[in-house]
Amino acid sequence: MSRCDNANERFSDKLIVKLNSEGECHGKGNLERQGHRRKPLIVEGNLYFPRDTVRAEFLRESESRTICPWKGEASYFHLAVDGAENHDAAWCYPEPKKAAQQIKDHVAFWRGVSIER
Repeated sequence: MSRCDNANERFSDKLIVKLNSEGECHGKGNLERQGHRRKPLIVEGNLYFPRDTVRAEFLRESESRTICPWKGEASYFHLAVDGAENHDAAWCYPEPKKAAQQIKDHVAFWRGVSIER
């Protein structure tokens, strides 16, 4: 299995992201923009959603950065839903290394964020 797999077969329904992170943020919001049905990619077990399919009003830029040896520098976002904020709960690779070009302009989620079908 490669590091990056297309999730078309597994995710054919609408995707909803629920924030449920032990006191940090409680809320539920559909982060998927209406009319956008492009499928996420799976990279190392994480779902990467095309950035233009995610509703930008839920994302707040963070100053956090991390480095992955094969993907490059990750930038983070706080998620804001129902007046609460989940810090550094989403990330992307704005300028990924050559081996990870397929996730350019994609966003992944963690820290109490669950994906529902």
